[in-house]
Amino acid sequence: MITCSKNQISLGTAPVGLENNRLQTALRRGGSSPEVGVANMYTHSVILSGRKCLTTTFENPRSKYFTSVTAYDEDRYLMEGVENVNSYAWVENGDGTITISFNCGDAAVNNIDTGGQEFSFTMRYYDVSPQGIVSVRSPGCS
Repeated sequence: MITCSKNQISLGTAPVGLENNRLQTALRRGGSSPEVGVANMYTHSVILSGRKCLTTTFENPRSKYFTSVTAYDEDRYLMEGVENVNSYAWVENGDGTITISFNCGDAAVNNIDTGGQEFSFTMRYYDVSPQGIVSVRSPGCS
């Protein structure tokens, strides 16, 4: 489920069921269920408007290796020329949380510009941490 309030994105509780399993399998190219210190975890959004500035703020998941946020087009393919944001390069907020911006301009923190195209995004947690696995919720609004 996704909700947007004041242009902030909340993925809500991670979806379950066959469609979610298929999408997660495709996004990680196979693999096991998330397990702390052993496996990866993936969350993904529904299709969002690329014509307005959207943000999501969440606790730093502190994955063992790294975490990435990647935009996909409405057919769920990588968007050509669109940069991702990852934990090697993202800028933390003063309180240690992370804000990812979508289509908010060059001055926006950790901005992913989809050029006005509708998009979805996937978060990948490589070697998921206890903070990532314990949280049943995907990143939400601040």
